[in-house]
Amino acid sequence: MKWTQDGISAFSGRRNLSGYTALFYAVEAALIFGVDGLKMEEVLAYVQEKMLGKKSKAAISKALSRVTADIWDHGDRDSLIRLCGYERSEKPSPKELIIRLAEAVSRPQTVEYRVLPADKRGRLGIEGSDGERQIIVVSFPMEDVNVEMLVGFLNREQISIEEFEERVLSDRLPDPK
Repeated sequence: MKWTQDGISAFSGRRNLSGYTALFYAVEAALIFGVDGLKMEEVLAYVQEKMLGKKSKAAISKALSRVTADIWDHGDRDSLIRLCGYERSEKPSPKELIIRLAEAVSRPQTVEYRVLPADKRGRLGIEGSDGERQIIVVSFPMEDVNVEMLVGFLNREQISIEEFEERVLSDRLPDPK
């Protein structure tokens, strides 16, 4: 997962809360300092610096608590479960949410492509999935493209779903050789 402020929208509740900016910087701090033995005081100082001192550490801490509650109460819990890798029965603490998000961001993203069987017209397809997104492209005439080689290339080079989709739409498929 590429970590951007927009990436938060995959699981957030009401994104207009100002605390989401603090959450973004808090996860960035966890990535820098490491999640093992993460100290919230360091996280809050980092966030305060990134926000140019506009908020006190106490205000940032409260904002992170509000955002955690907002994600839990109004967000897409299924996306959060997929992102963090497990289901919870109770709301996480802000620190735990920050750690889980940092772990998810630092986890290597793998994209898996596979050949779809030929349709009635004899055209093959490709399915790609990265755990968050899935794309299915059907309509490769078997004589035009060596689909097996293309899938092998896509898996070997770990071409992102976004890049593959863009290349398909602009008719710029990679040369699998």
